[in-house]
Parts: sequence; C-alpha cells; structure tokens
Amino acid sequence: MFEKVHERAKNSFKVTEWHKDFKKAKDHRQKTWDDIAKRCIKIRENKFPENPKLPNYEDYTGKFYKDNIIFKHIKWLCSMLTGSLVAYDLQSITSLRDENTEVLENELNMIAANLNIPKQTSSALYDAFYTGMGYVRRWWDTELITIANKTGEPRLEHVSSMKMYIDPATHKDDKSDMKHIFHVEKFHWEELSKEYPQYKEELYSKKDYNGMIEVVTVQYKRTERIDCITVSDTSQKPPKEWIMPTDEWQEYLNGYNQFEAEVETSMPYKVKKTFWYEAVFIQDLEIVLKQPVYVGEFCSYHIFSCYKNSDSAYDYGICYYMMDIQDINIILLTTLVMMTFKYQKPEKYIYGGAVVDEENYLKNSHKVGTVAVIDPDFPKNNPNTKPIDYAPQPQFPQGIIVLNEIAKSSMEDISGVNKTMTGQPQFANMSGVAVAQHQSMGKVYHKEEQSKYQFYLQEIGRALMYDIAEYRNYPHYIQHINLESQQEMILVNDPENTPLTFEPERTSVFCEIVENLEMMKQLDRELAIQLHQLGIMSGLDVLDKAGINNPNRVYEAARQEQGILDIMKFLQENPEHMQQLYNAMNGQLNNVA
Repeated sequence: MFEKVHERAKNSFKVTEWHKDFKKAKDHRQKTWDDIAKRCIKIRENKFPENPKLPNYEDYTGKFYKDNIIFKHIKWLCSMLTGSLVAYDLQSITSLRDENTEVLENELNMIAANLNIPKQTSSALYDAFYTGMGYVRRWWDTELITIANKTGEPRLEHVSSMKMYIDPATHKDDKSDMKHIFHVEKFHWEELSKEYPQYKEELYSKKDYNGMIEVVTVQYKRTERIDCITVSDTSQKPPKEWIMPTDEWQEYLNGYNQFEAEVETSMPYKVKKTFWYEAVFIQDLEIVLKQPVYVGEFCSYHIFSCYKNSDSAYDYGICYYMMDIQDINIILLTTLVMMTFKYQKPEKYIYGGAVVDEENYLKNSHKVGTVAVIDPDFPKNNPNTKPIDYAPQPQFPQGIIVLNEIAKSSMEDISGVNKTMTGQPQFANMSGVAVAQHQSMGKVYHKEEQSKYQFYLQEIGRALMYDIAEYRNYPHYIQHINLESQQEMILVNDPENTPLTFEPERTSVFCEIVENLEMMKQLDRELAIQLHQLGIMSGLDVLDKAGINNPNRVYEAARQEQGILDIMKFLQENPEHMQQLYNAMNGQLNNVA
C-alpha cells in the first residue's frame, strides 16, 4: 500500500542536501552538548578529574583517590528500571473483546520475552543518565530464517549516543517532532570496496590513517496528505473497514470484475500519514551506498532522553547535575588520605651525639626490632631532654570530614538514591520491613524516570507490533488461552482455514511494569503476620505467604511440637501428675512383661 508515495520519496532524495543537513546536525551537537557529554563519559569510565586542584597543594601530581558516587547512584537507577517485569497489554479499538487482538498480544509478549527488552535497553539507560540521550535500534533481520521464524527475527541493538545526531529543530520532550536522525559508523575501506567495487577509488580517497571511513545512515520522516476512501465489507457483522488510497483502490477495481464479499465505499477524504525512510551515504562524496527504502510508520531508532535542555535538541543526564559535587568529593577524599598518611608517620628529631652509630640507626630505624643505643653521657650533659623526639602532630581538620559528608548528602538529594533505597538499613535497629517501606515511599522521587521508561518500552512495543504484522504474516501456530482459561495452539494468518490475523491499526498498546518483587513480597509477609496476630489469618496462610515449601507439613509439625511443649509445661507446673504418669507407665510395662 502507498507504493506511489514511496516512489515519490525515493525520487526526491538528493544526497547533496543531506550532506548539508548532516553538517548542521553535527555543528549543533558540538556547540550545545558534546563537551558536557564527553566529560560525563569520562566519569562513567572512572577517568576523572581532568584538572583538579588541591587546596594548599597546587603542585600536587600524585594519585587522586575516587569514590565514584555517581556510578553507584546511576547503577541503582538502571537496576531498578531494568530489573522490572515487562508485559504488554493490547486492547481492541473497535470492540470489547477481539480474538485477533488477543493473539497479537500473545505474539508480541513472546517476542518481547525472547528479545529480553529490559536487558537490551540497559546500555541505553546508562547512556541517558550519563549524557542525557540513550538509543536503541530496532530492525527485522530477514536473514535469520529458521523453521519457527520463516521471515527472520526482530533485533534490538544499543547504539552509542556519541554516534547519533538528531534534527536540531527538535524541541518536544519525547522527540516526536524529530524529522531526521543520523547514525555514524566506521568501516574499513577494503571491506566497503568489496561490497561496493564500483566506488573503490572514491572510497580509497576518503580513508583515514587507519584505513577507516565514516558511513552515515539517515532516517527521515515524510508526512503527506493522501486522498483515501473507507472500504467496508458489509458481509461481516459488524462490517469490517479498511482505509485505502483512492488511486490504489481504483487499480484494485481494474483487476477484478466482481467480488465475493459485499463491499461499500465512502466518499474520498484527506488522510495525513507519516512515513519513515532510510538511506546510507558517505559524507562529502556523491555516493549513495543504499538508496531510500521505506522502514515503516516509526523511526527505527528509539530515544530515551532525560532532563530537558532548553537551548538544545539534546537533553542532559543526572550526571551533569552531580559532577561538580563529585569533583569536590574527590578533592576532599584525596586530601584526607594525604593528611592521614602524613599524621600517621610524624617527623623524627634526633639530637646530635645522642645516639651511638647514628647513621646506621637512621638507615634501619624503619625495621622491626631496631633499637637506638643512647650515648651514656647524653643524659648527664642534657638533663630533661629526650634524645629522640617527634614533631608535634597538627590537629586533624574535622571540617574536611564534615564537608565531605555534606557533599555526599547533596548528591543523594539530587539523585534520590540513599542507603535505604539500595537495601541498606539507615539506622542500626531498622528492620527489613521498614527498609522495604522506606524504599516504596522513596520511589515517588523516581516516578518521572519510571513513567519515561514505561512510555519508552510502550513505543518500542508499538513498533514491534507493526513489525509482527508485516513480517510474521504467514500461517503459523501460537499459544493461546481460550475462554475456559486453558492453553491451546491456534492457527493464525491462514485465510483458507482461520479468520484470525494480525491487525495493529485496530489495536492500542499499553506497557505494564511490575518492579521490585522482593520488596512487595516483604510487605505482604509483614501484613500477613499482623493479620495472624489479630486472629484474622491462620498460621497456615502465613506460611504460604512466606513462600515456605510444603506449608501443610510444616504447619502440622509445628502443631504437634506445640502440643508436646504444652504437656511438658503442665507436668512441670503439677509434679503430682508427673508421678501418676510415671506409675501408670510402670504398670503397663509390668503387664507386658
């Protein structure tokens, strides 16, 4: 469908114009974002600080001692988001219950589970929290053909934020107004010349000193208003409808003299449609390695962005807001280490002539067991004077320690990540349940990141749904739960044997995230114990909530043990009954004998 639109897009592609747009995109990123992003990447790689200065130690060239607090905070944020369970819920737009929607939902969740989307997006989240922008690329590899996947398999791949350049005119938070995006990768010129032998000389001229060439992939959006009609199959109840371009409908009519179905059409009207295309070229050369091809209604590059920067199309990550305090922390920590080493090894004073063989003593005084031999005349000639003394130690500056703690606390306030959030008790007597409750309340601070990630996964799921409809359109079986809640294998996309097919245009996608299951289980256990103490919940139910294997056996054993303990307590409190029991047992034994 829309073949004429695609043909117009291919014919209008001019590589020289894209050279200009790519240069504008590079200049915009370099002016507004690159320097900060590169500094944040150095922090991620633990290659910082760049030009630090220690107070009172301006000429210090030694080692800097780092506590990379930013890494710990970002690692917790990424683990919190990607450690969640993800499920897609599809709802039909045209009916309350649509079996086509249900089978498409099963297919989408199966593919999402195989891709392990949270894992595939983990690197993009790290990029986003450090630099402000994270990217994954989605495509369908049509060469990965198997018995189960006859048209290939979907793929998600992380792309470094430093390789991506977006439309400088992008202003919306979700980047939905982005009109084009560039992806730059380096390839060896010999590899490219084998694939494109007709451009061998031109490729050789563009190689760098390592023989590498920058190849630019551009994806761009075209929005067109197209004359369409609604086609209705009135033989179905309710009627099934399609939207088709009027010219394509006319061509369809010209190929068929009659229809088996009862068809009605509407009057023509305008429809605004979005199309994304991809081309590959080499900058500053009149070479197009890949002519424009239609990639779908969605861009193949999915962007997770953090905190809006009003002066740029690019956003900043949480690292940007913490890195100055991180530098202060490094300076303070290094100063503390230096002063500690210095104070633990004070300078030694030896009075002249006080020690016999002074040169040998100074040479070996650091060794264990070295004893200084004092000249016997020294105490007589120098009363009240120590032959060996140490320089007085200066007072340890408590202000540095306090300032270091303030810096750490400030970073926790910015990121919202503290000891309790990472599962550590904030106080000595803090219970595990209290930690879980504080974690649950503290996550309100991270609702923005959670909502963004949920929307991000939802958009990936929406695009995958359309990919499934396009590529898995051949007859195949999938798992399905019927009305009796039983699993069964059903056939889809086989018009001769089943009406079930994939219809993404009639479907809405919602992403559900269930995060931190252990915390929720801990809260459930605490509630169960409280209900048991109030007499509302049985002990067996409490064991079941606690996840105990075979709770019935454990509960019965506990009841028997408690019964024995009750009898023993009674006999201890009533010793006369103990004697009666003893006599009775002896009588039974005599009778047996």
